[in-house]
Amino acid sequence: MERKMLEFFQNLKIREKKEKLKIGVIAGGISPEREVSLVTGNGIYLSLLKTGYKTIFIDFDNNNFDMLKSVDIAFIALHGKFRSEEHTSELQ
Repeated sequence: MERKMLEFFQNLKIREKKEKLKIGVIAGGISPEREVSLVTGNGIYLSLLKTGYKTIFIDFDNNNFDMLKSVDIAFIALHGKFRSEEHTSELQ
């Protein structure tokens, strides 16, 4: 099972474009779980950097909406009330 998962992730199409894509890891937020989200987001951010992706960390605490315009893909690491896609899209 682990081997199949490894092969799946090694063959993702996005891996072919990693030098061209900019990924924004969105963490923090305004919920009481903000600190947990920052830890989660930082782990994701560091892992993406380590594997060669162009990545920025977006601490979503003070309306950093302009930073979202500079990314191709957003990795949402929010916890709490604003973690779902429905609520996150409302922030735009």
